Amino acid sequence: MKRPGRRFATALFLSLLIAGTSVPAARADAPPVMIRVSVLEGPTWSALTPAQRDALSPLASVWNRLDANRKRKWLRIAAQYQNLSPEGKARMHARMPQLIRLTREQRITARKNLERAYSLPAERRQALTRGFQHLSDARKRQLAEWSRKRRKMPPPRPGTSRHPRFKAAPDEVDTAHGSW
Repeated sequence: MKRPGRRFATALFLSLLIAGTSVPAARADAPPVMIRVSVLEGPTWSALTPAQRDALSPLASVWNRLDANRKRKWLRIAAQYQNLSPEGKARMHARMPQLIRLTREQRITARKNLERAYSLPAERRQALTRGFQHLSDARKRQLAEWSRKRRKMPPPRPGTSRHPRFKAAPDEVDTAHGSW
């Protein structure tokens, strides 16, 4: 796996060697020197076009602290912003602050959930959405709590009822096939 700052550190080291500057030798008893390399590459907020700044306006305060990969993903989203309806634009701006605060693991989970949802036929997806919208607020809170508890559970161990390949023992012997 490539590390984001490795190329920069290598280029810096080579430029020091080419310039004739020597790197001081480390003493045996001295702690190792850590070189901090920034992964905050990509365009700064001021380098964005007015259309991109408009689309990404809820992220203005955090934009320059984002890493290059996240900036690229947000720029791809911003490219489609102009095609949204006014309601879609408002919904996107309302959700951006929530999305930007997600941890890496939460973003991965959200991406998997989205892929799973869009793997369903459109009619089934719409029916599930309508069904959820018609639930009472109490039932929605109950489902949210159940989901939070479920996420905190450790992964299933093989041989337990929660494991995907678990097969419960039948109650009686199948005499026709001579097996359980």
